[in-house]
Amino acid sequence: MRVNTNFLVPRHRLALPLAMGTAILAAVAAASSFWFAIDSADKRGELSGLQEKLASMAQRTPAISAVTLPSGKDLSELKRRVAAINSLTPYRGAPLTLVLSKLEELLPDSMWLASLHHRAREGDLMIVVEAGSAEQLTRFLQRLEQDPWFSGILLSKQTPQEVPGRNIVQSELRLKR
Repeated sequence: MRVNTNFLVPRHRLALPLAMGTAILAAVAAASSFWFAIDSADKRGELSGLQEKLASMAQRTPAISAVTLPSGKDLSELKRRVAAINSLTPYRGAPLTLVLSKLEELLPDSMWLASLHHRAREGDLMIVVEAGSAEQLTRFLQRLEQDPWFSGILLSKQTPQEVPGRNIVQSELRLKR
């Protein structure tokens, strides 16, 4: 009778994938450690600049705290005087930059502003807008009516125009602010 023996333990099937996974994990850990070391050196470099900035702000703090603010009584008197001066000015409407900003918010991308006439003293605004269709104009009018900033919205004229390659609708609107 013949007996064959092998004193070596057979290799497990997952040994190679586990060894490769461990090697990859070790490489990621080494790369992370390297990155953290570089990042901490960078932060140490920024620290000195931030400490200098903090020191300069600390020196300015006494000068800022030395400023005295008006009392509540003086402040209310100042507000009353400003309101009295504002009531004497003939200006009633909003500044043009504010009007343009508000129109930019409300005007869809598919429409454009062709002209604008702003009478700030009366608070009147006349705009001419152009759109590809009347439906776009209707949506814009709905947005204007829903916005509390404008009032007295009136469509005064609407004319179809033929531009080479497309048809547009030009509309004149009168608004109050």
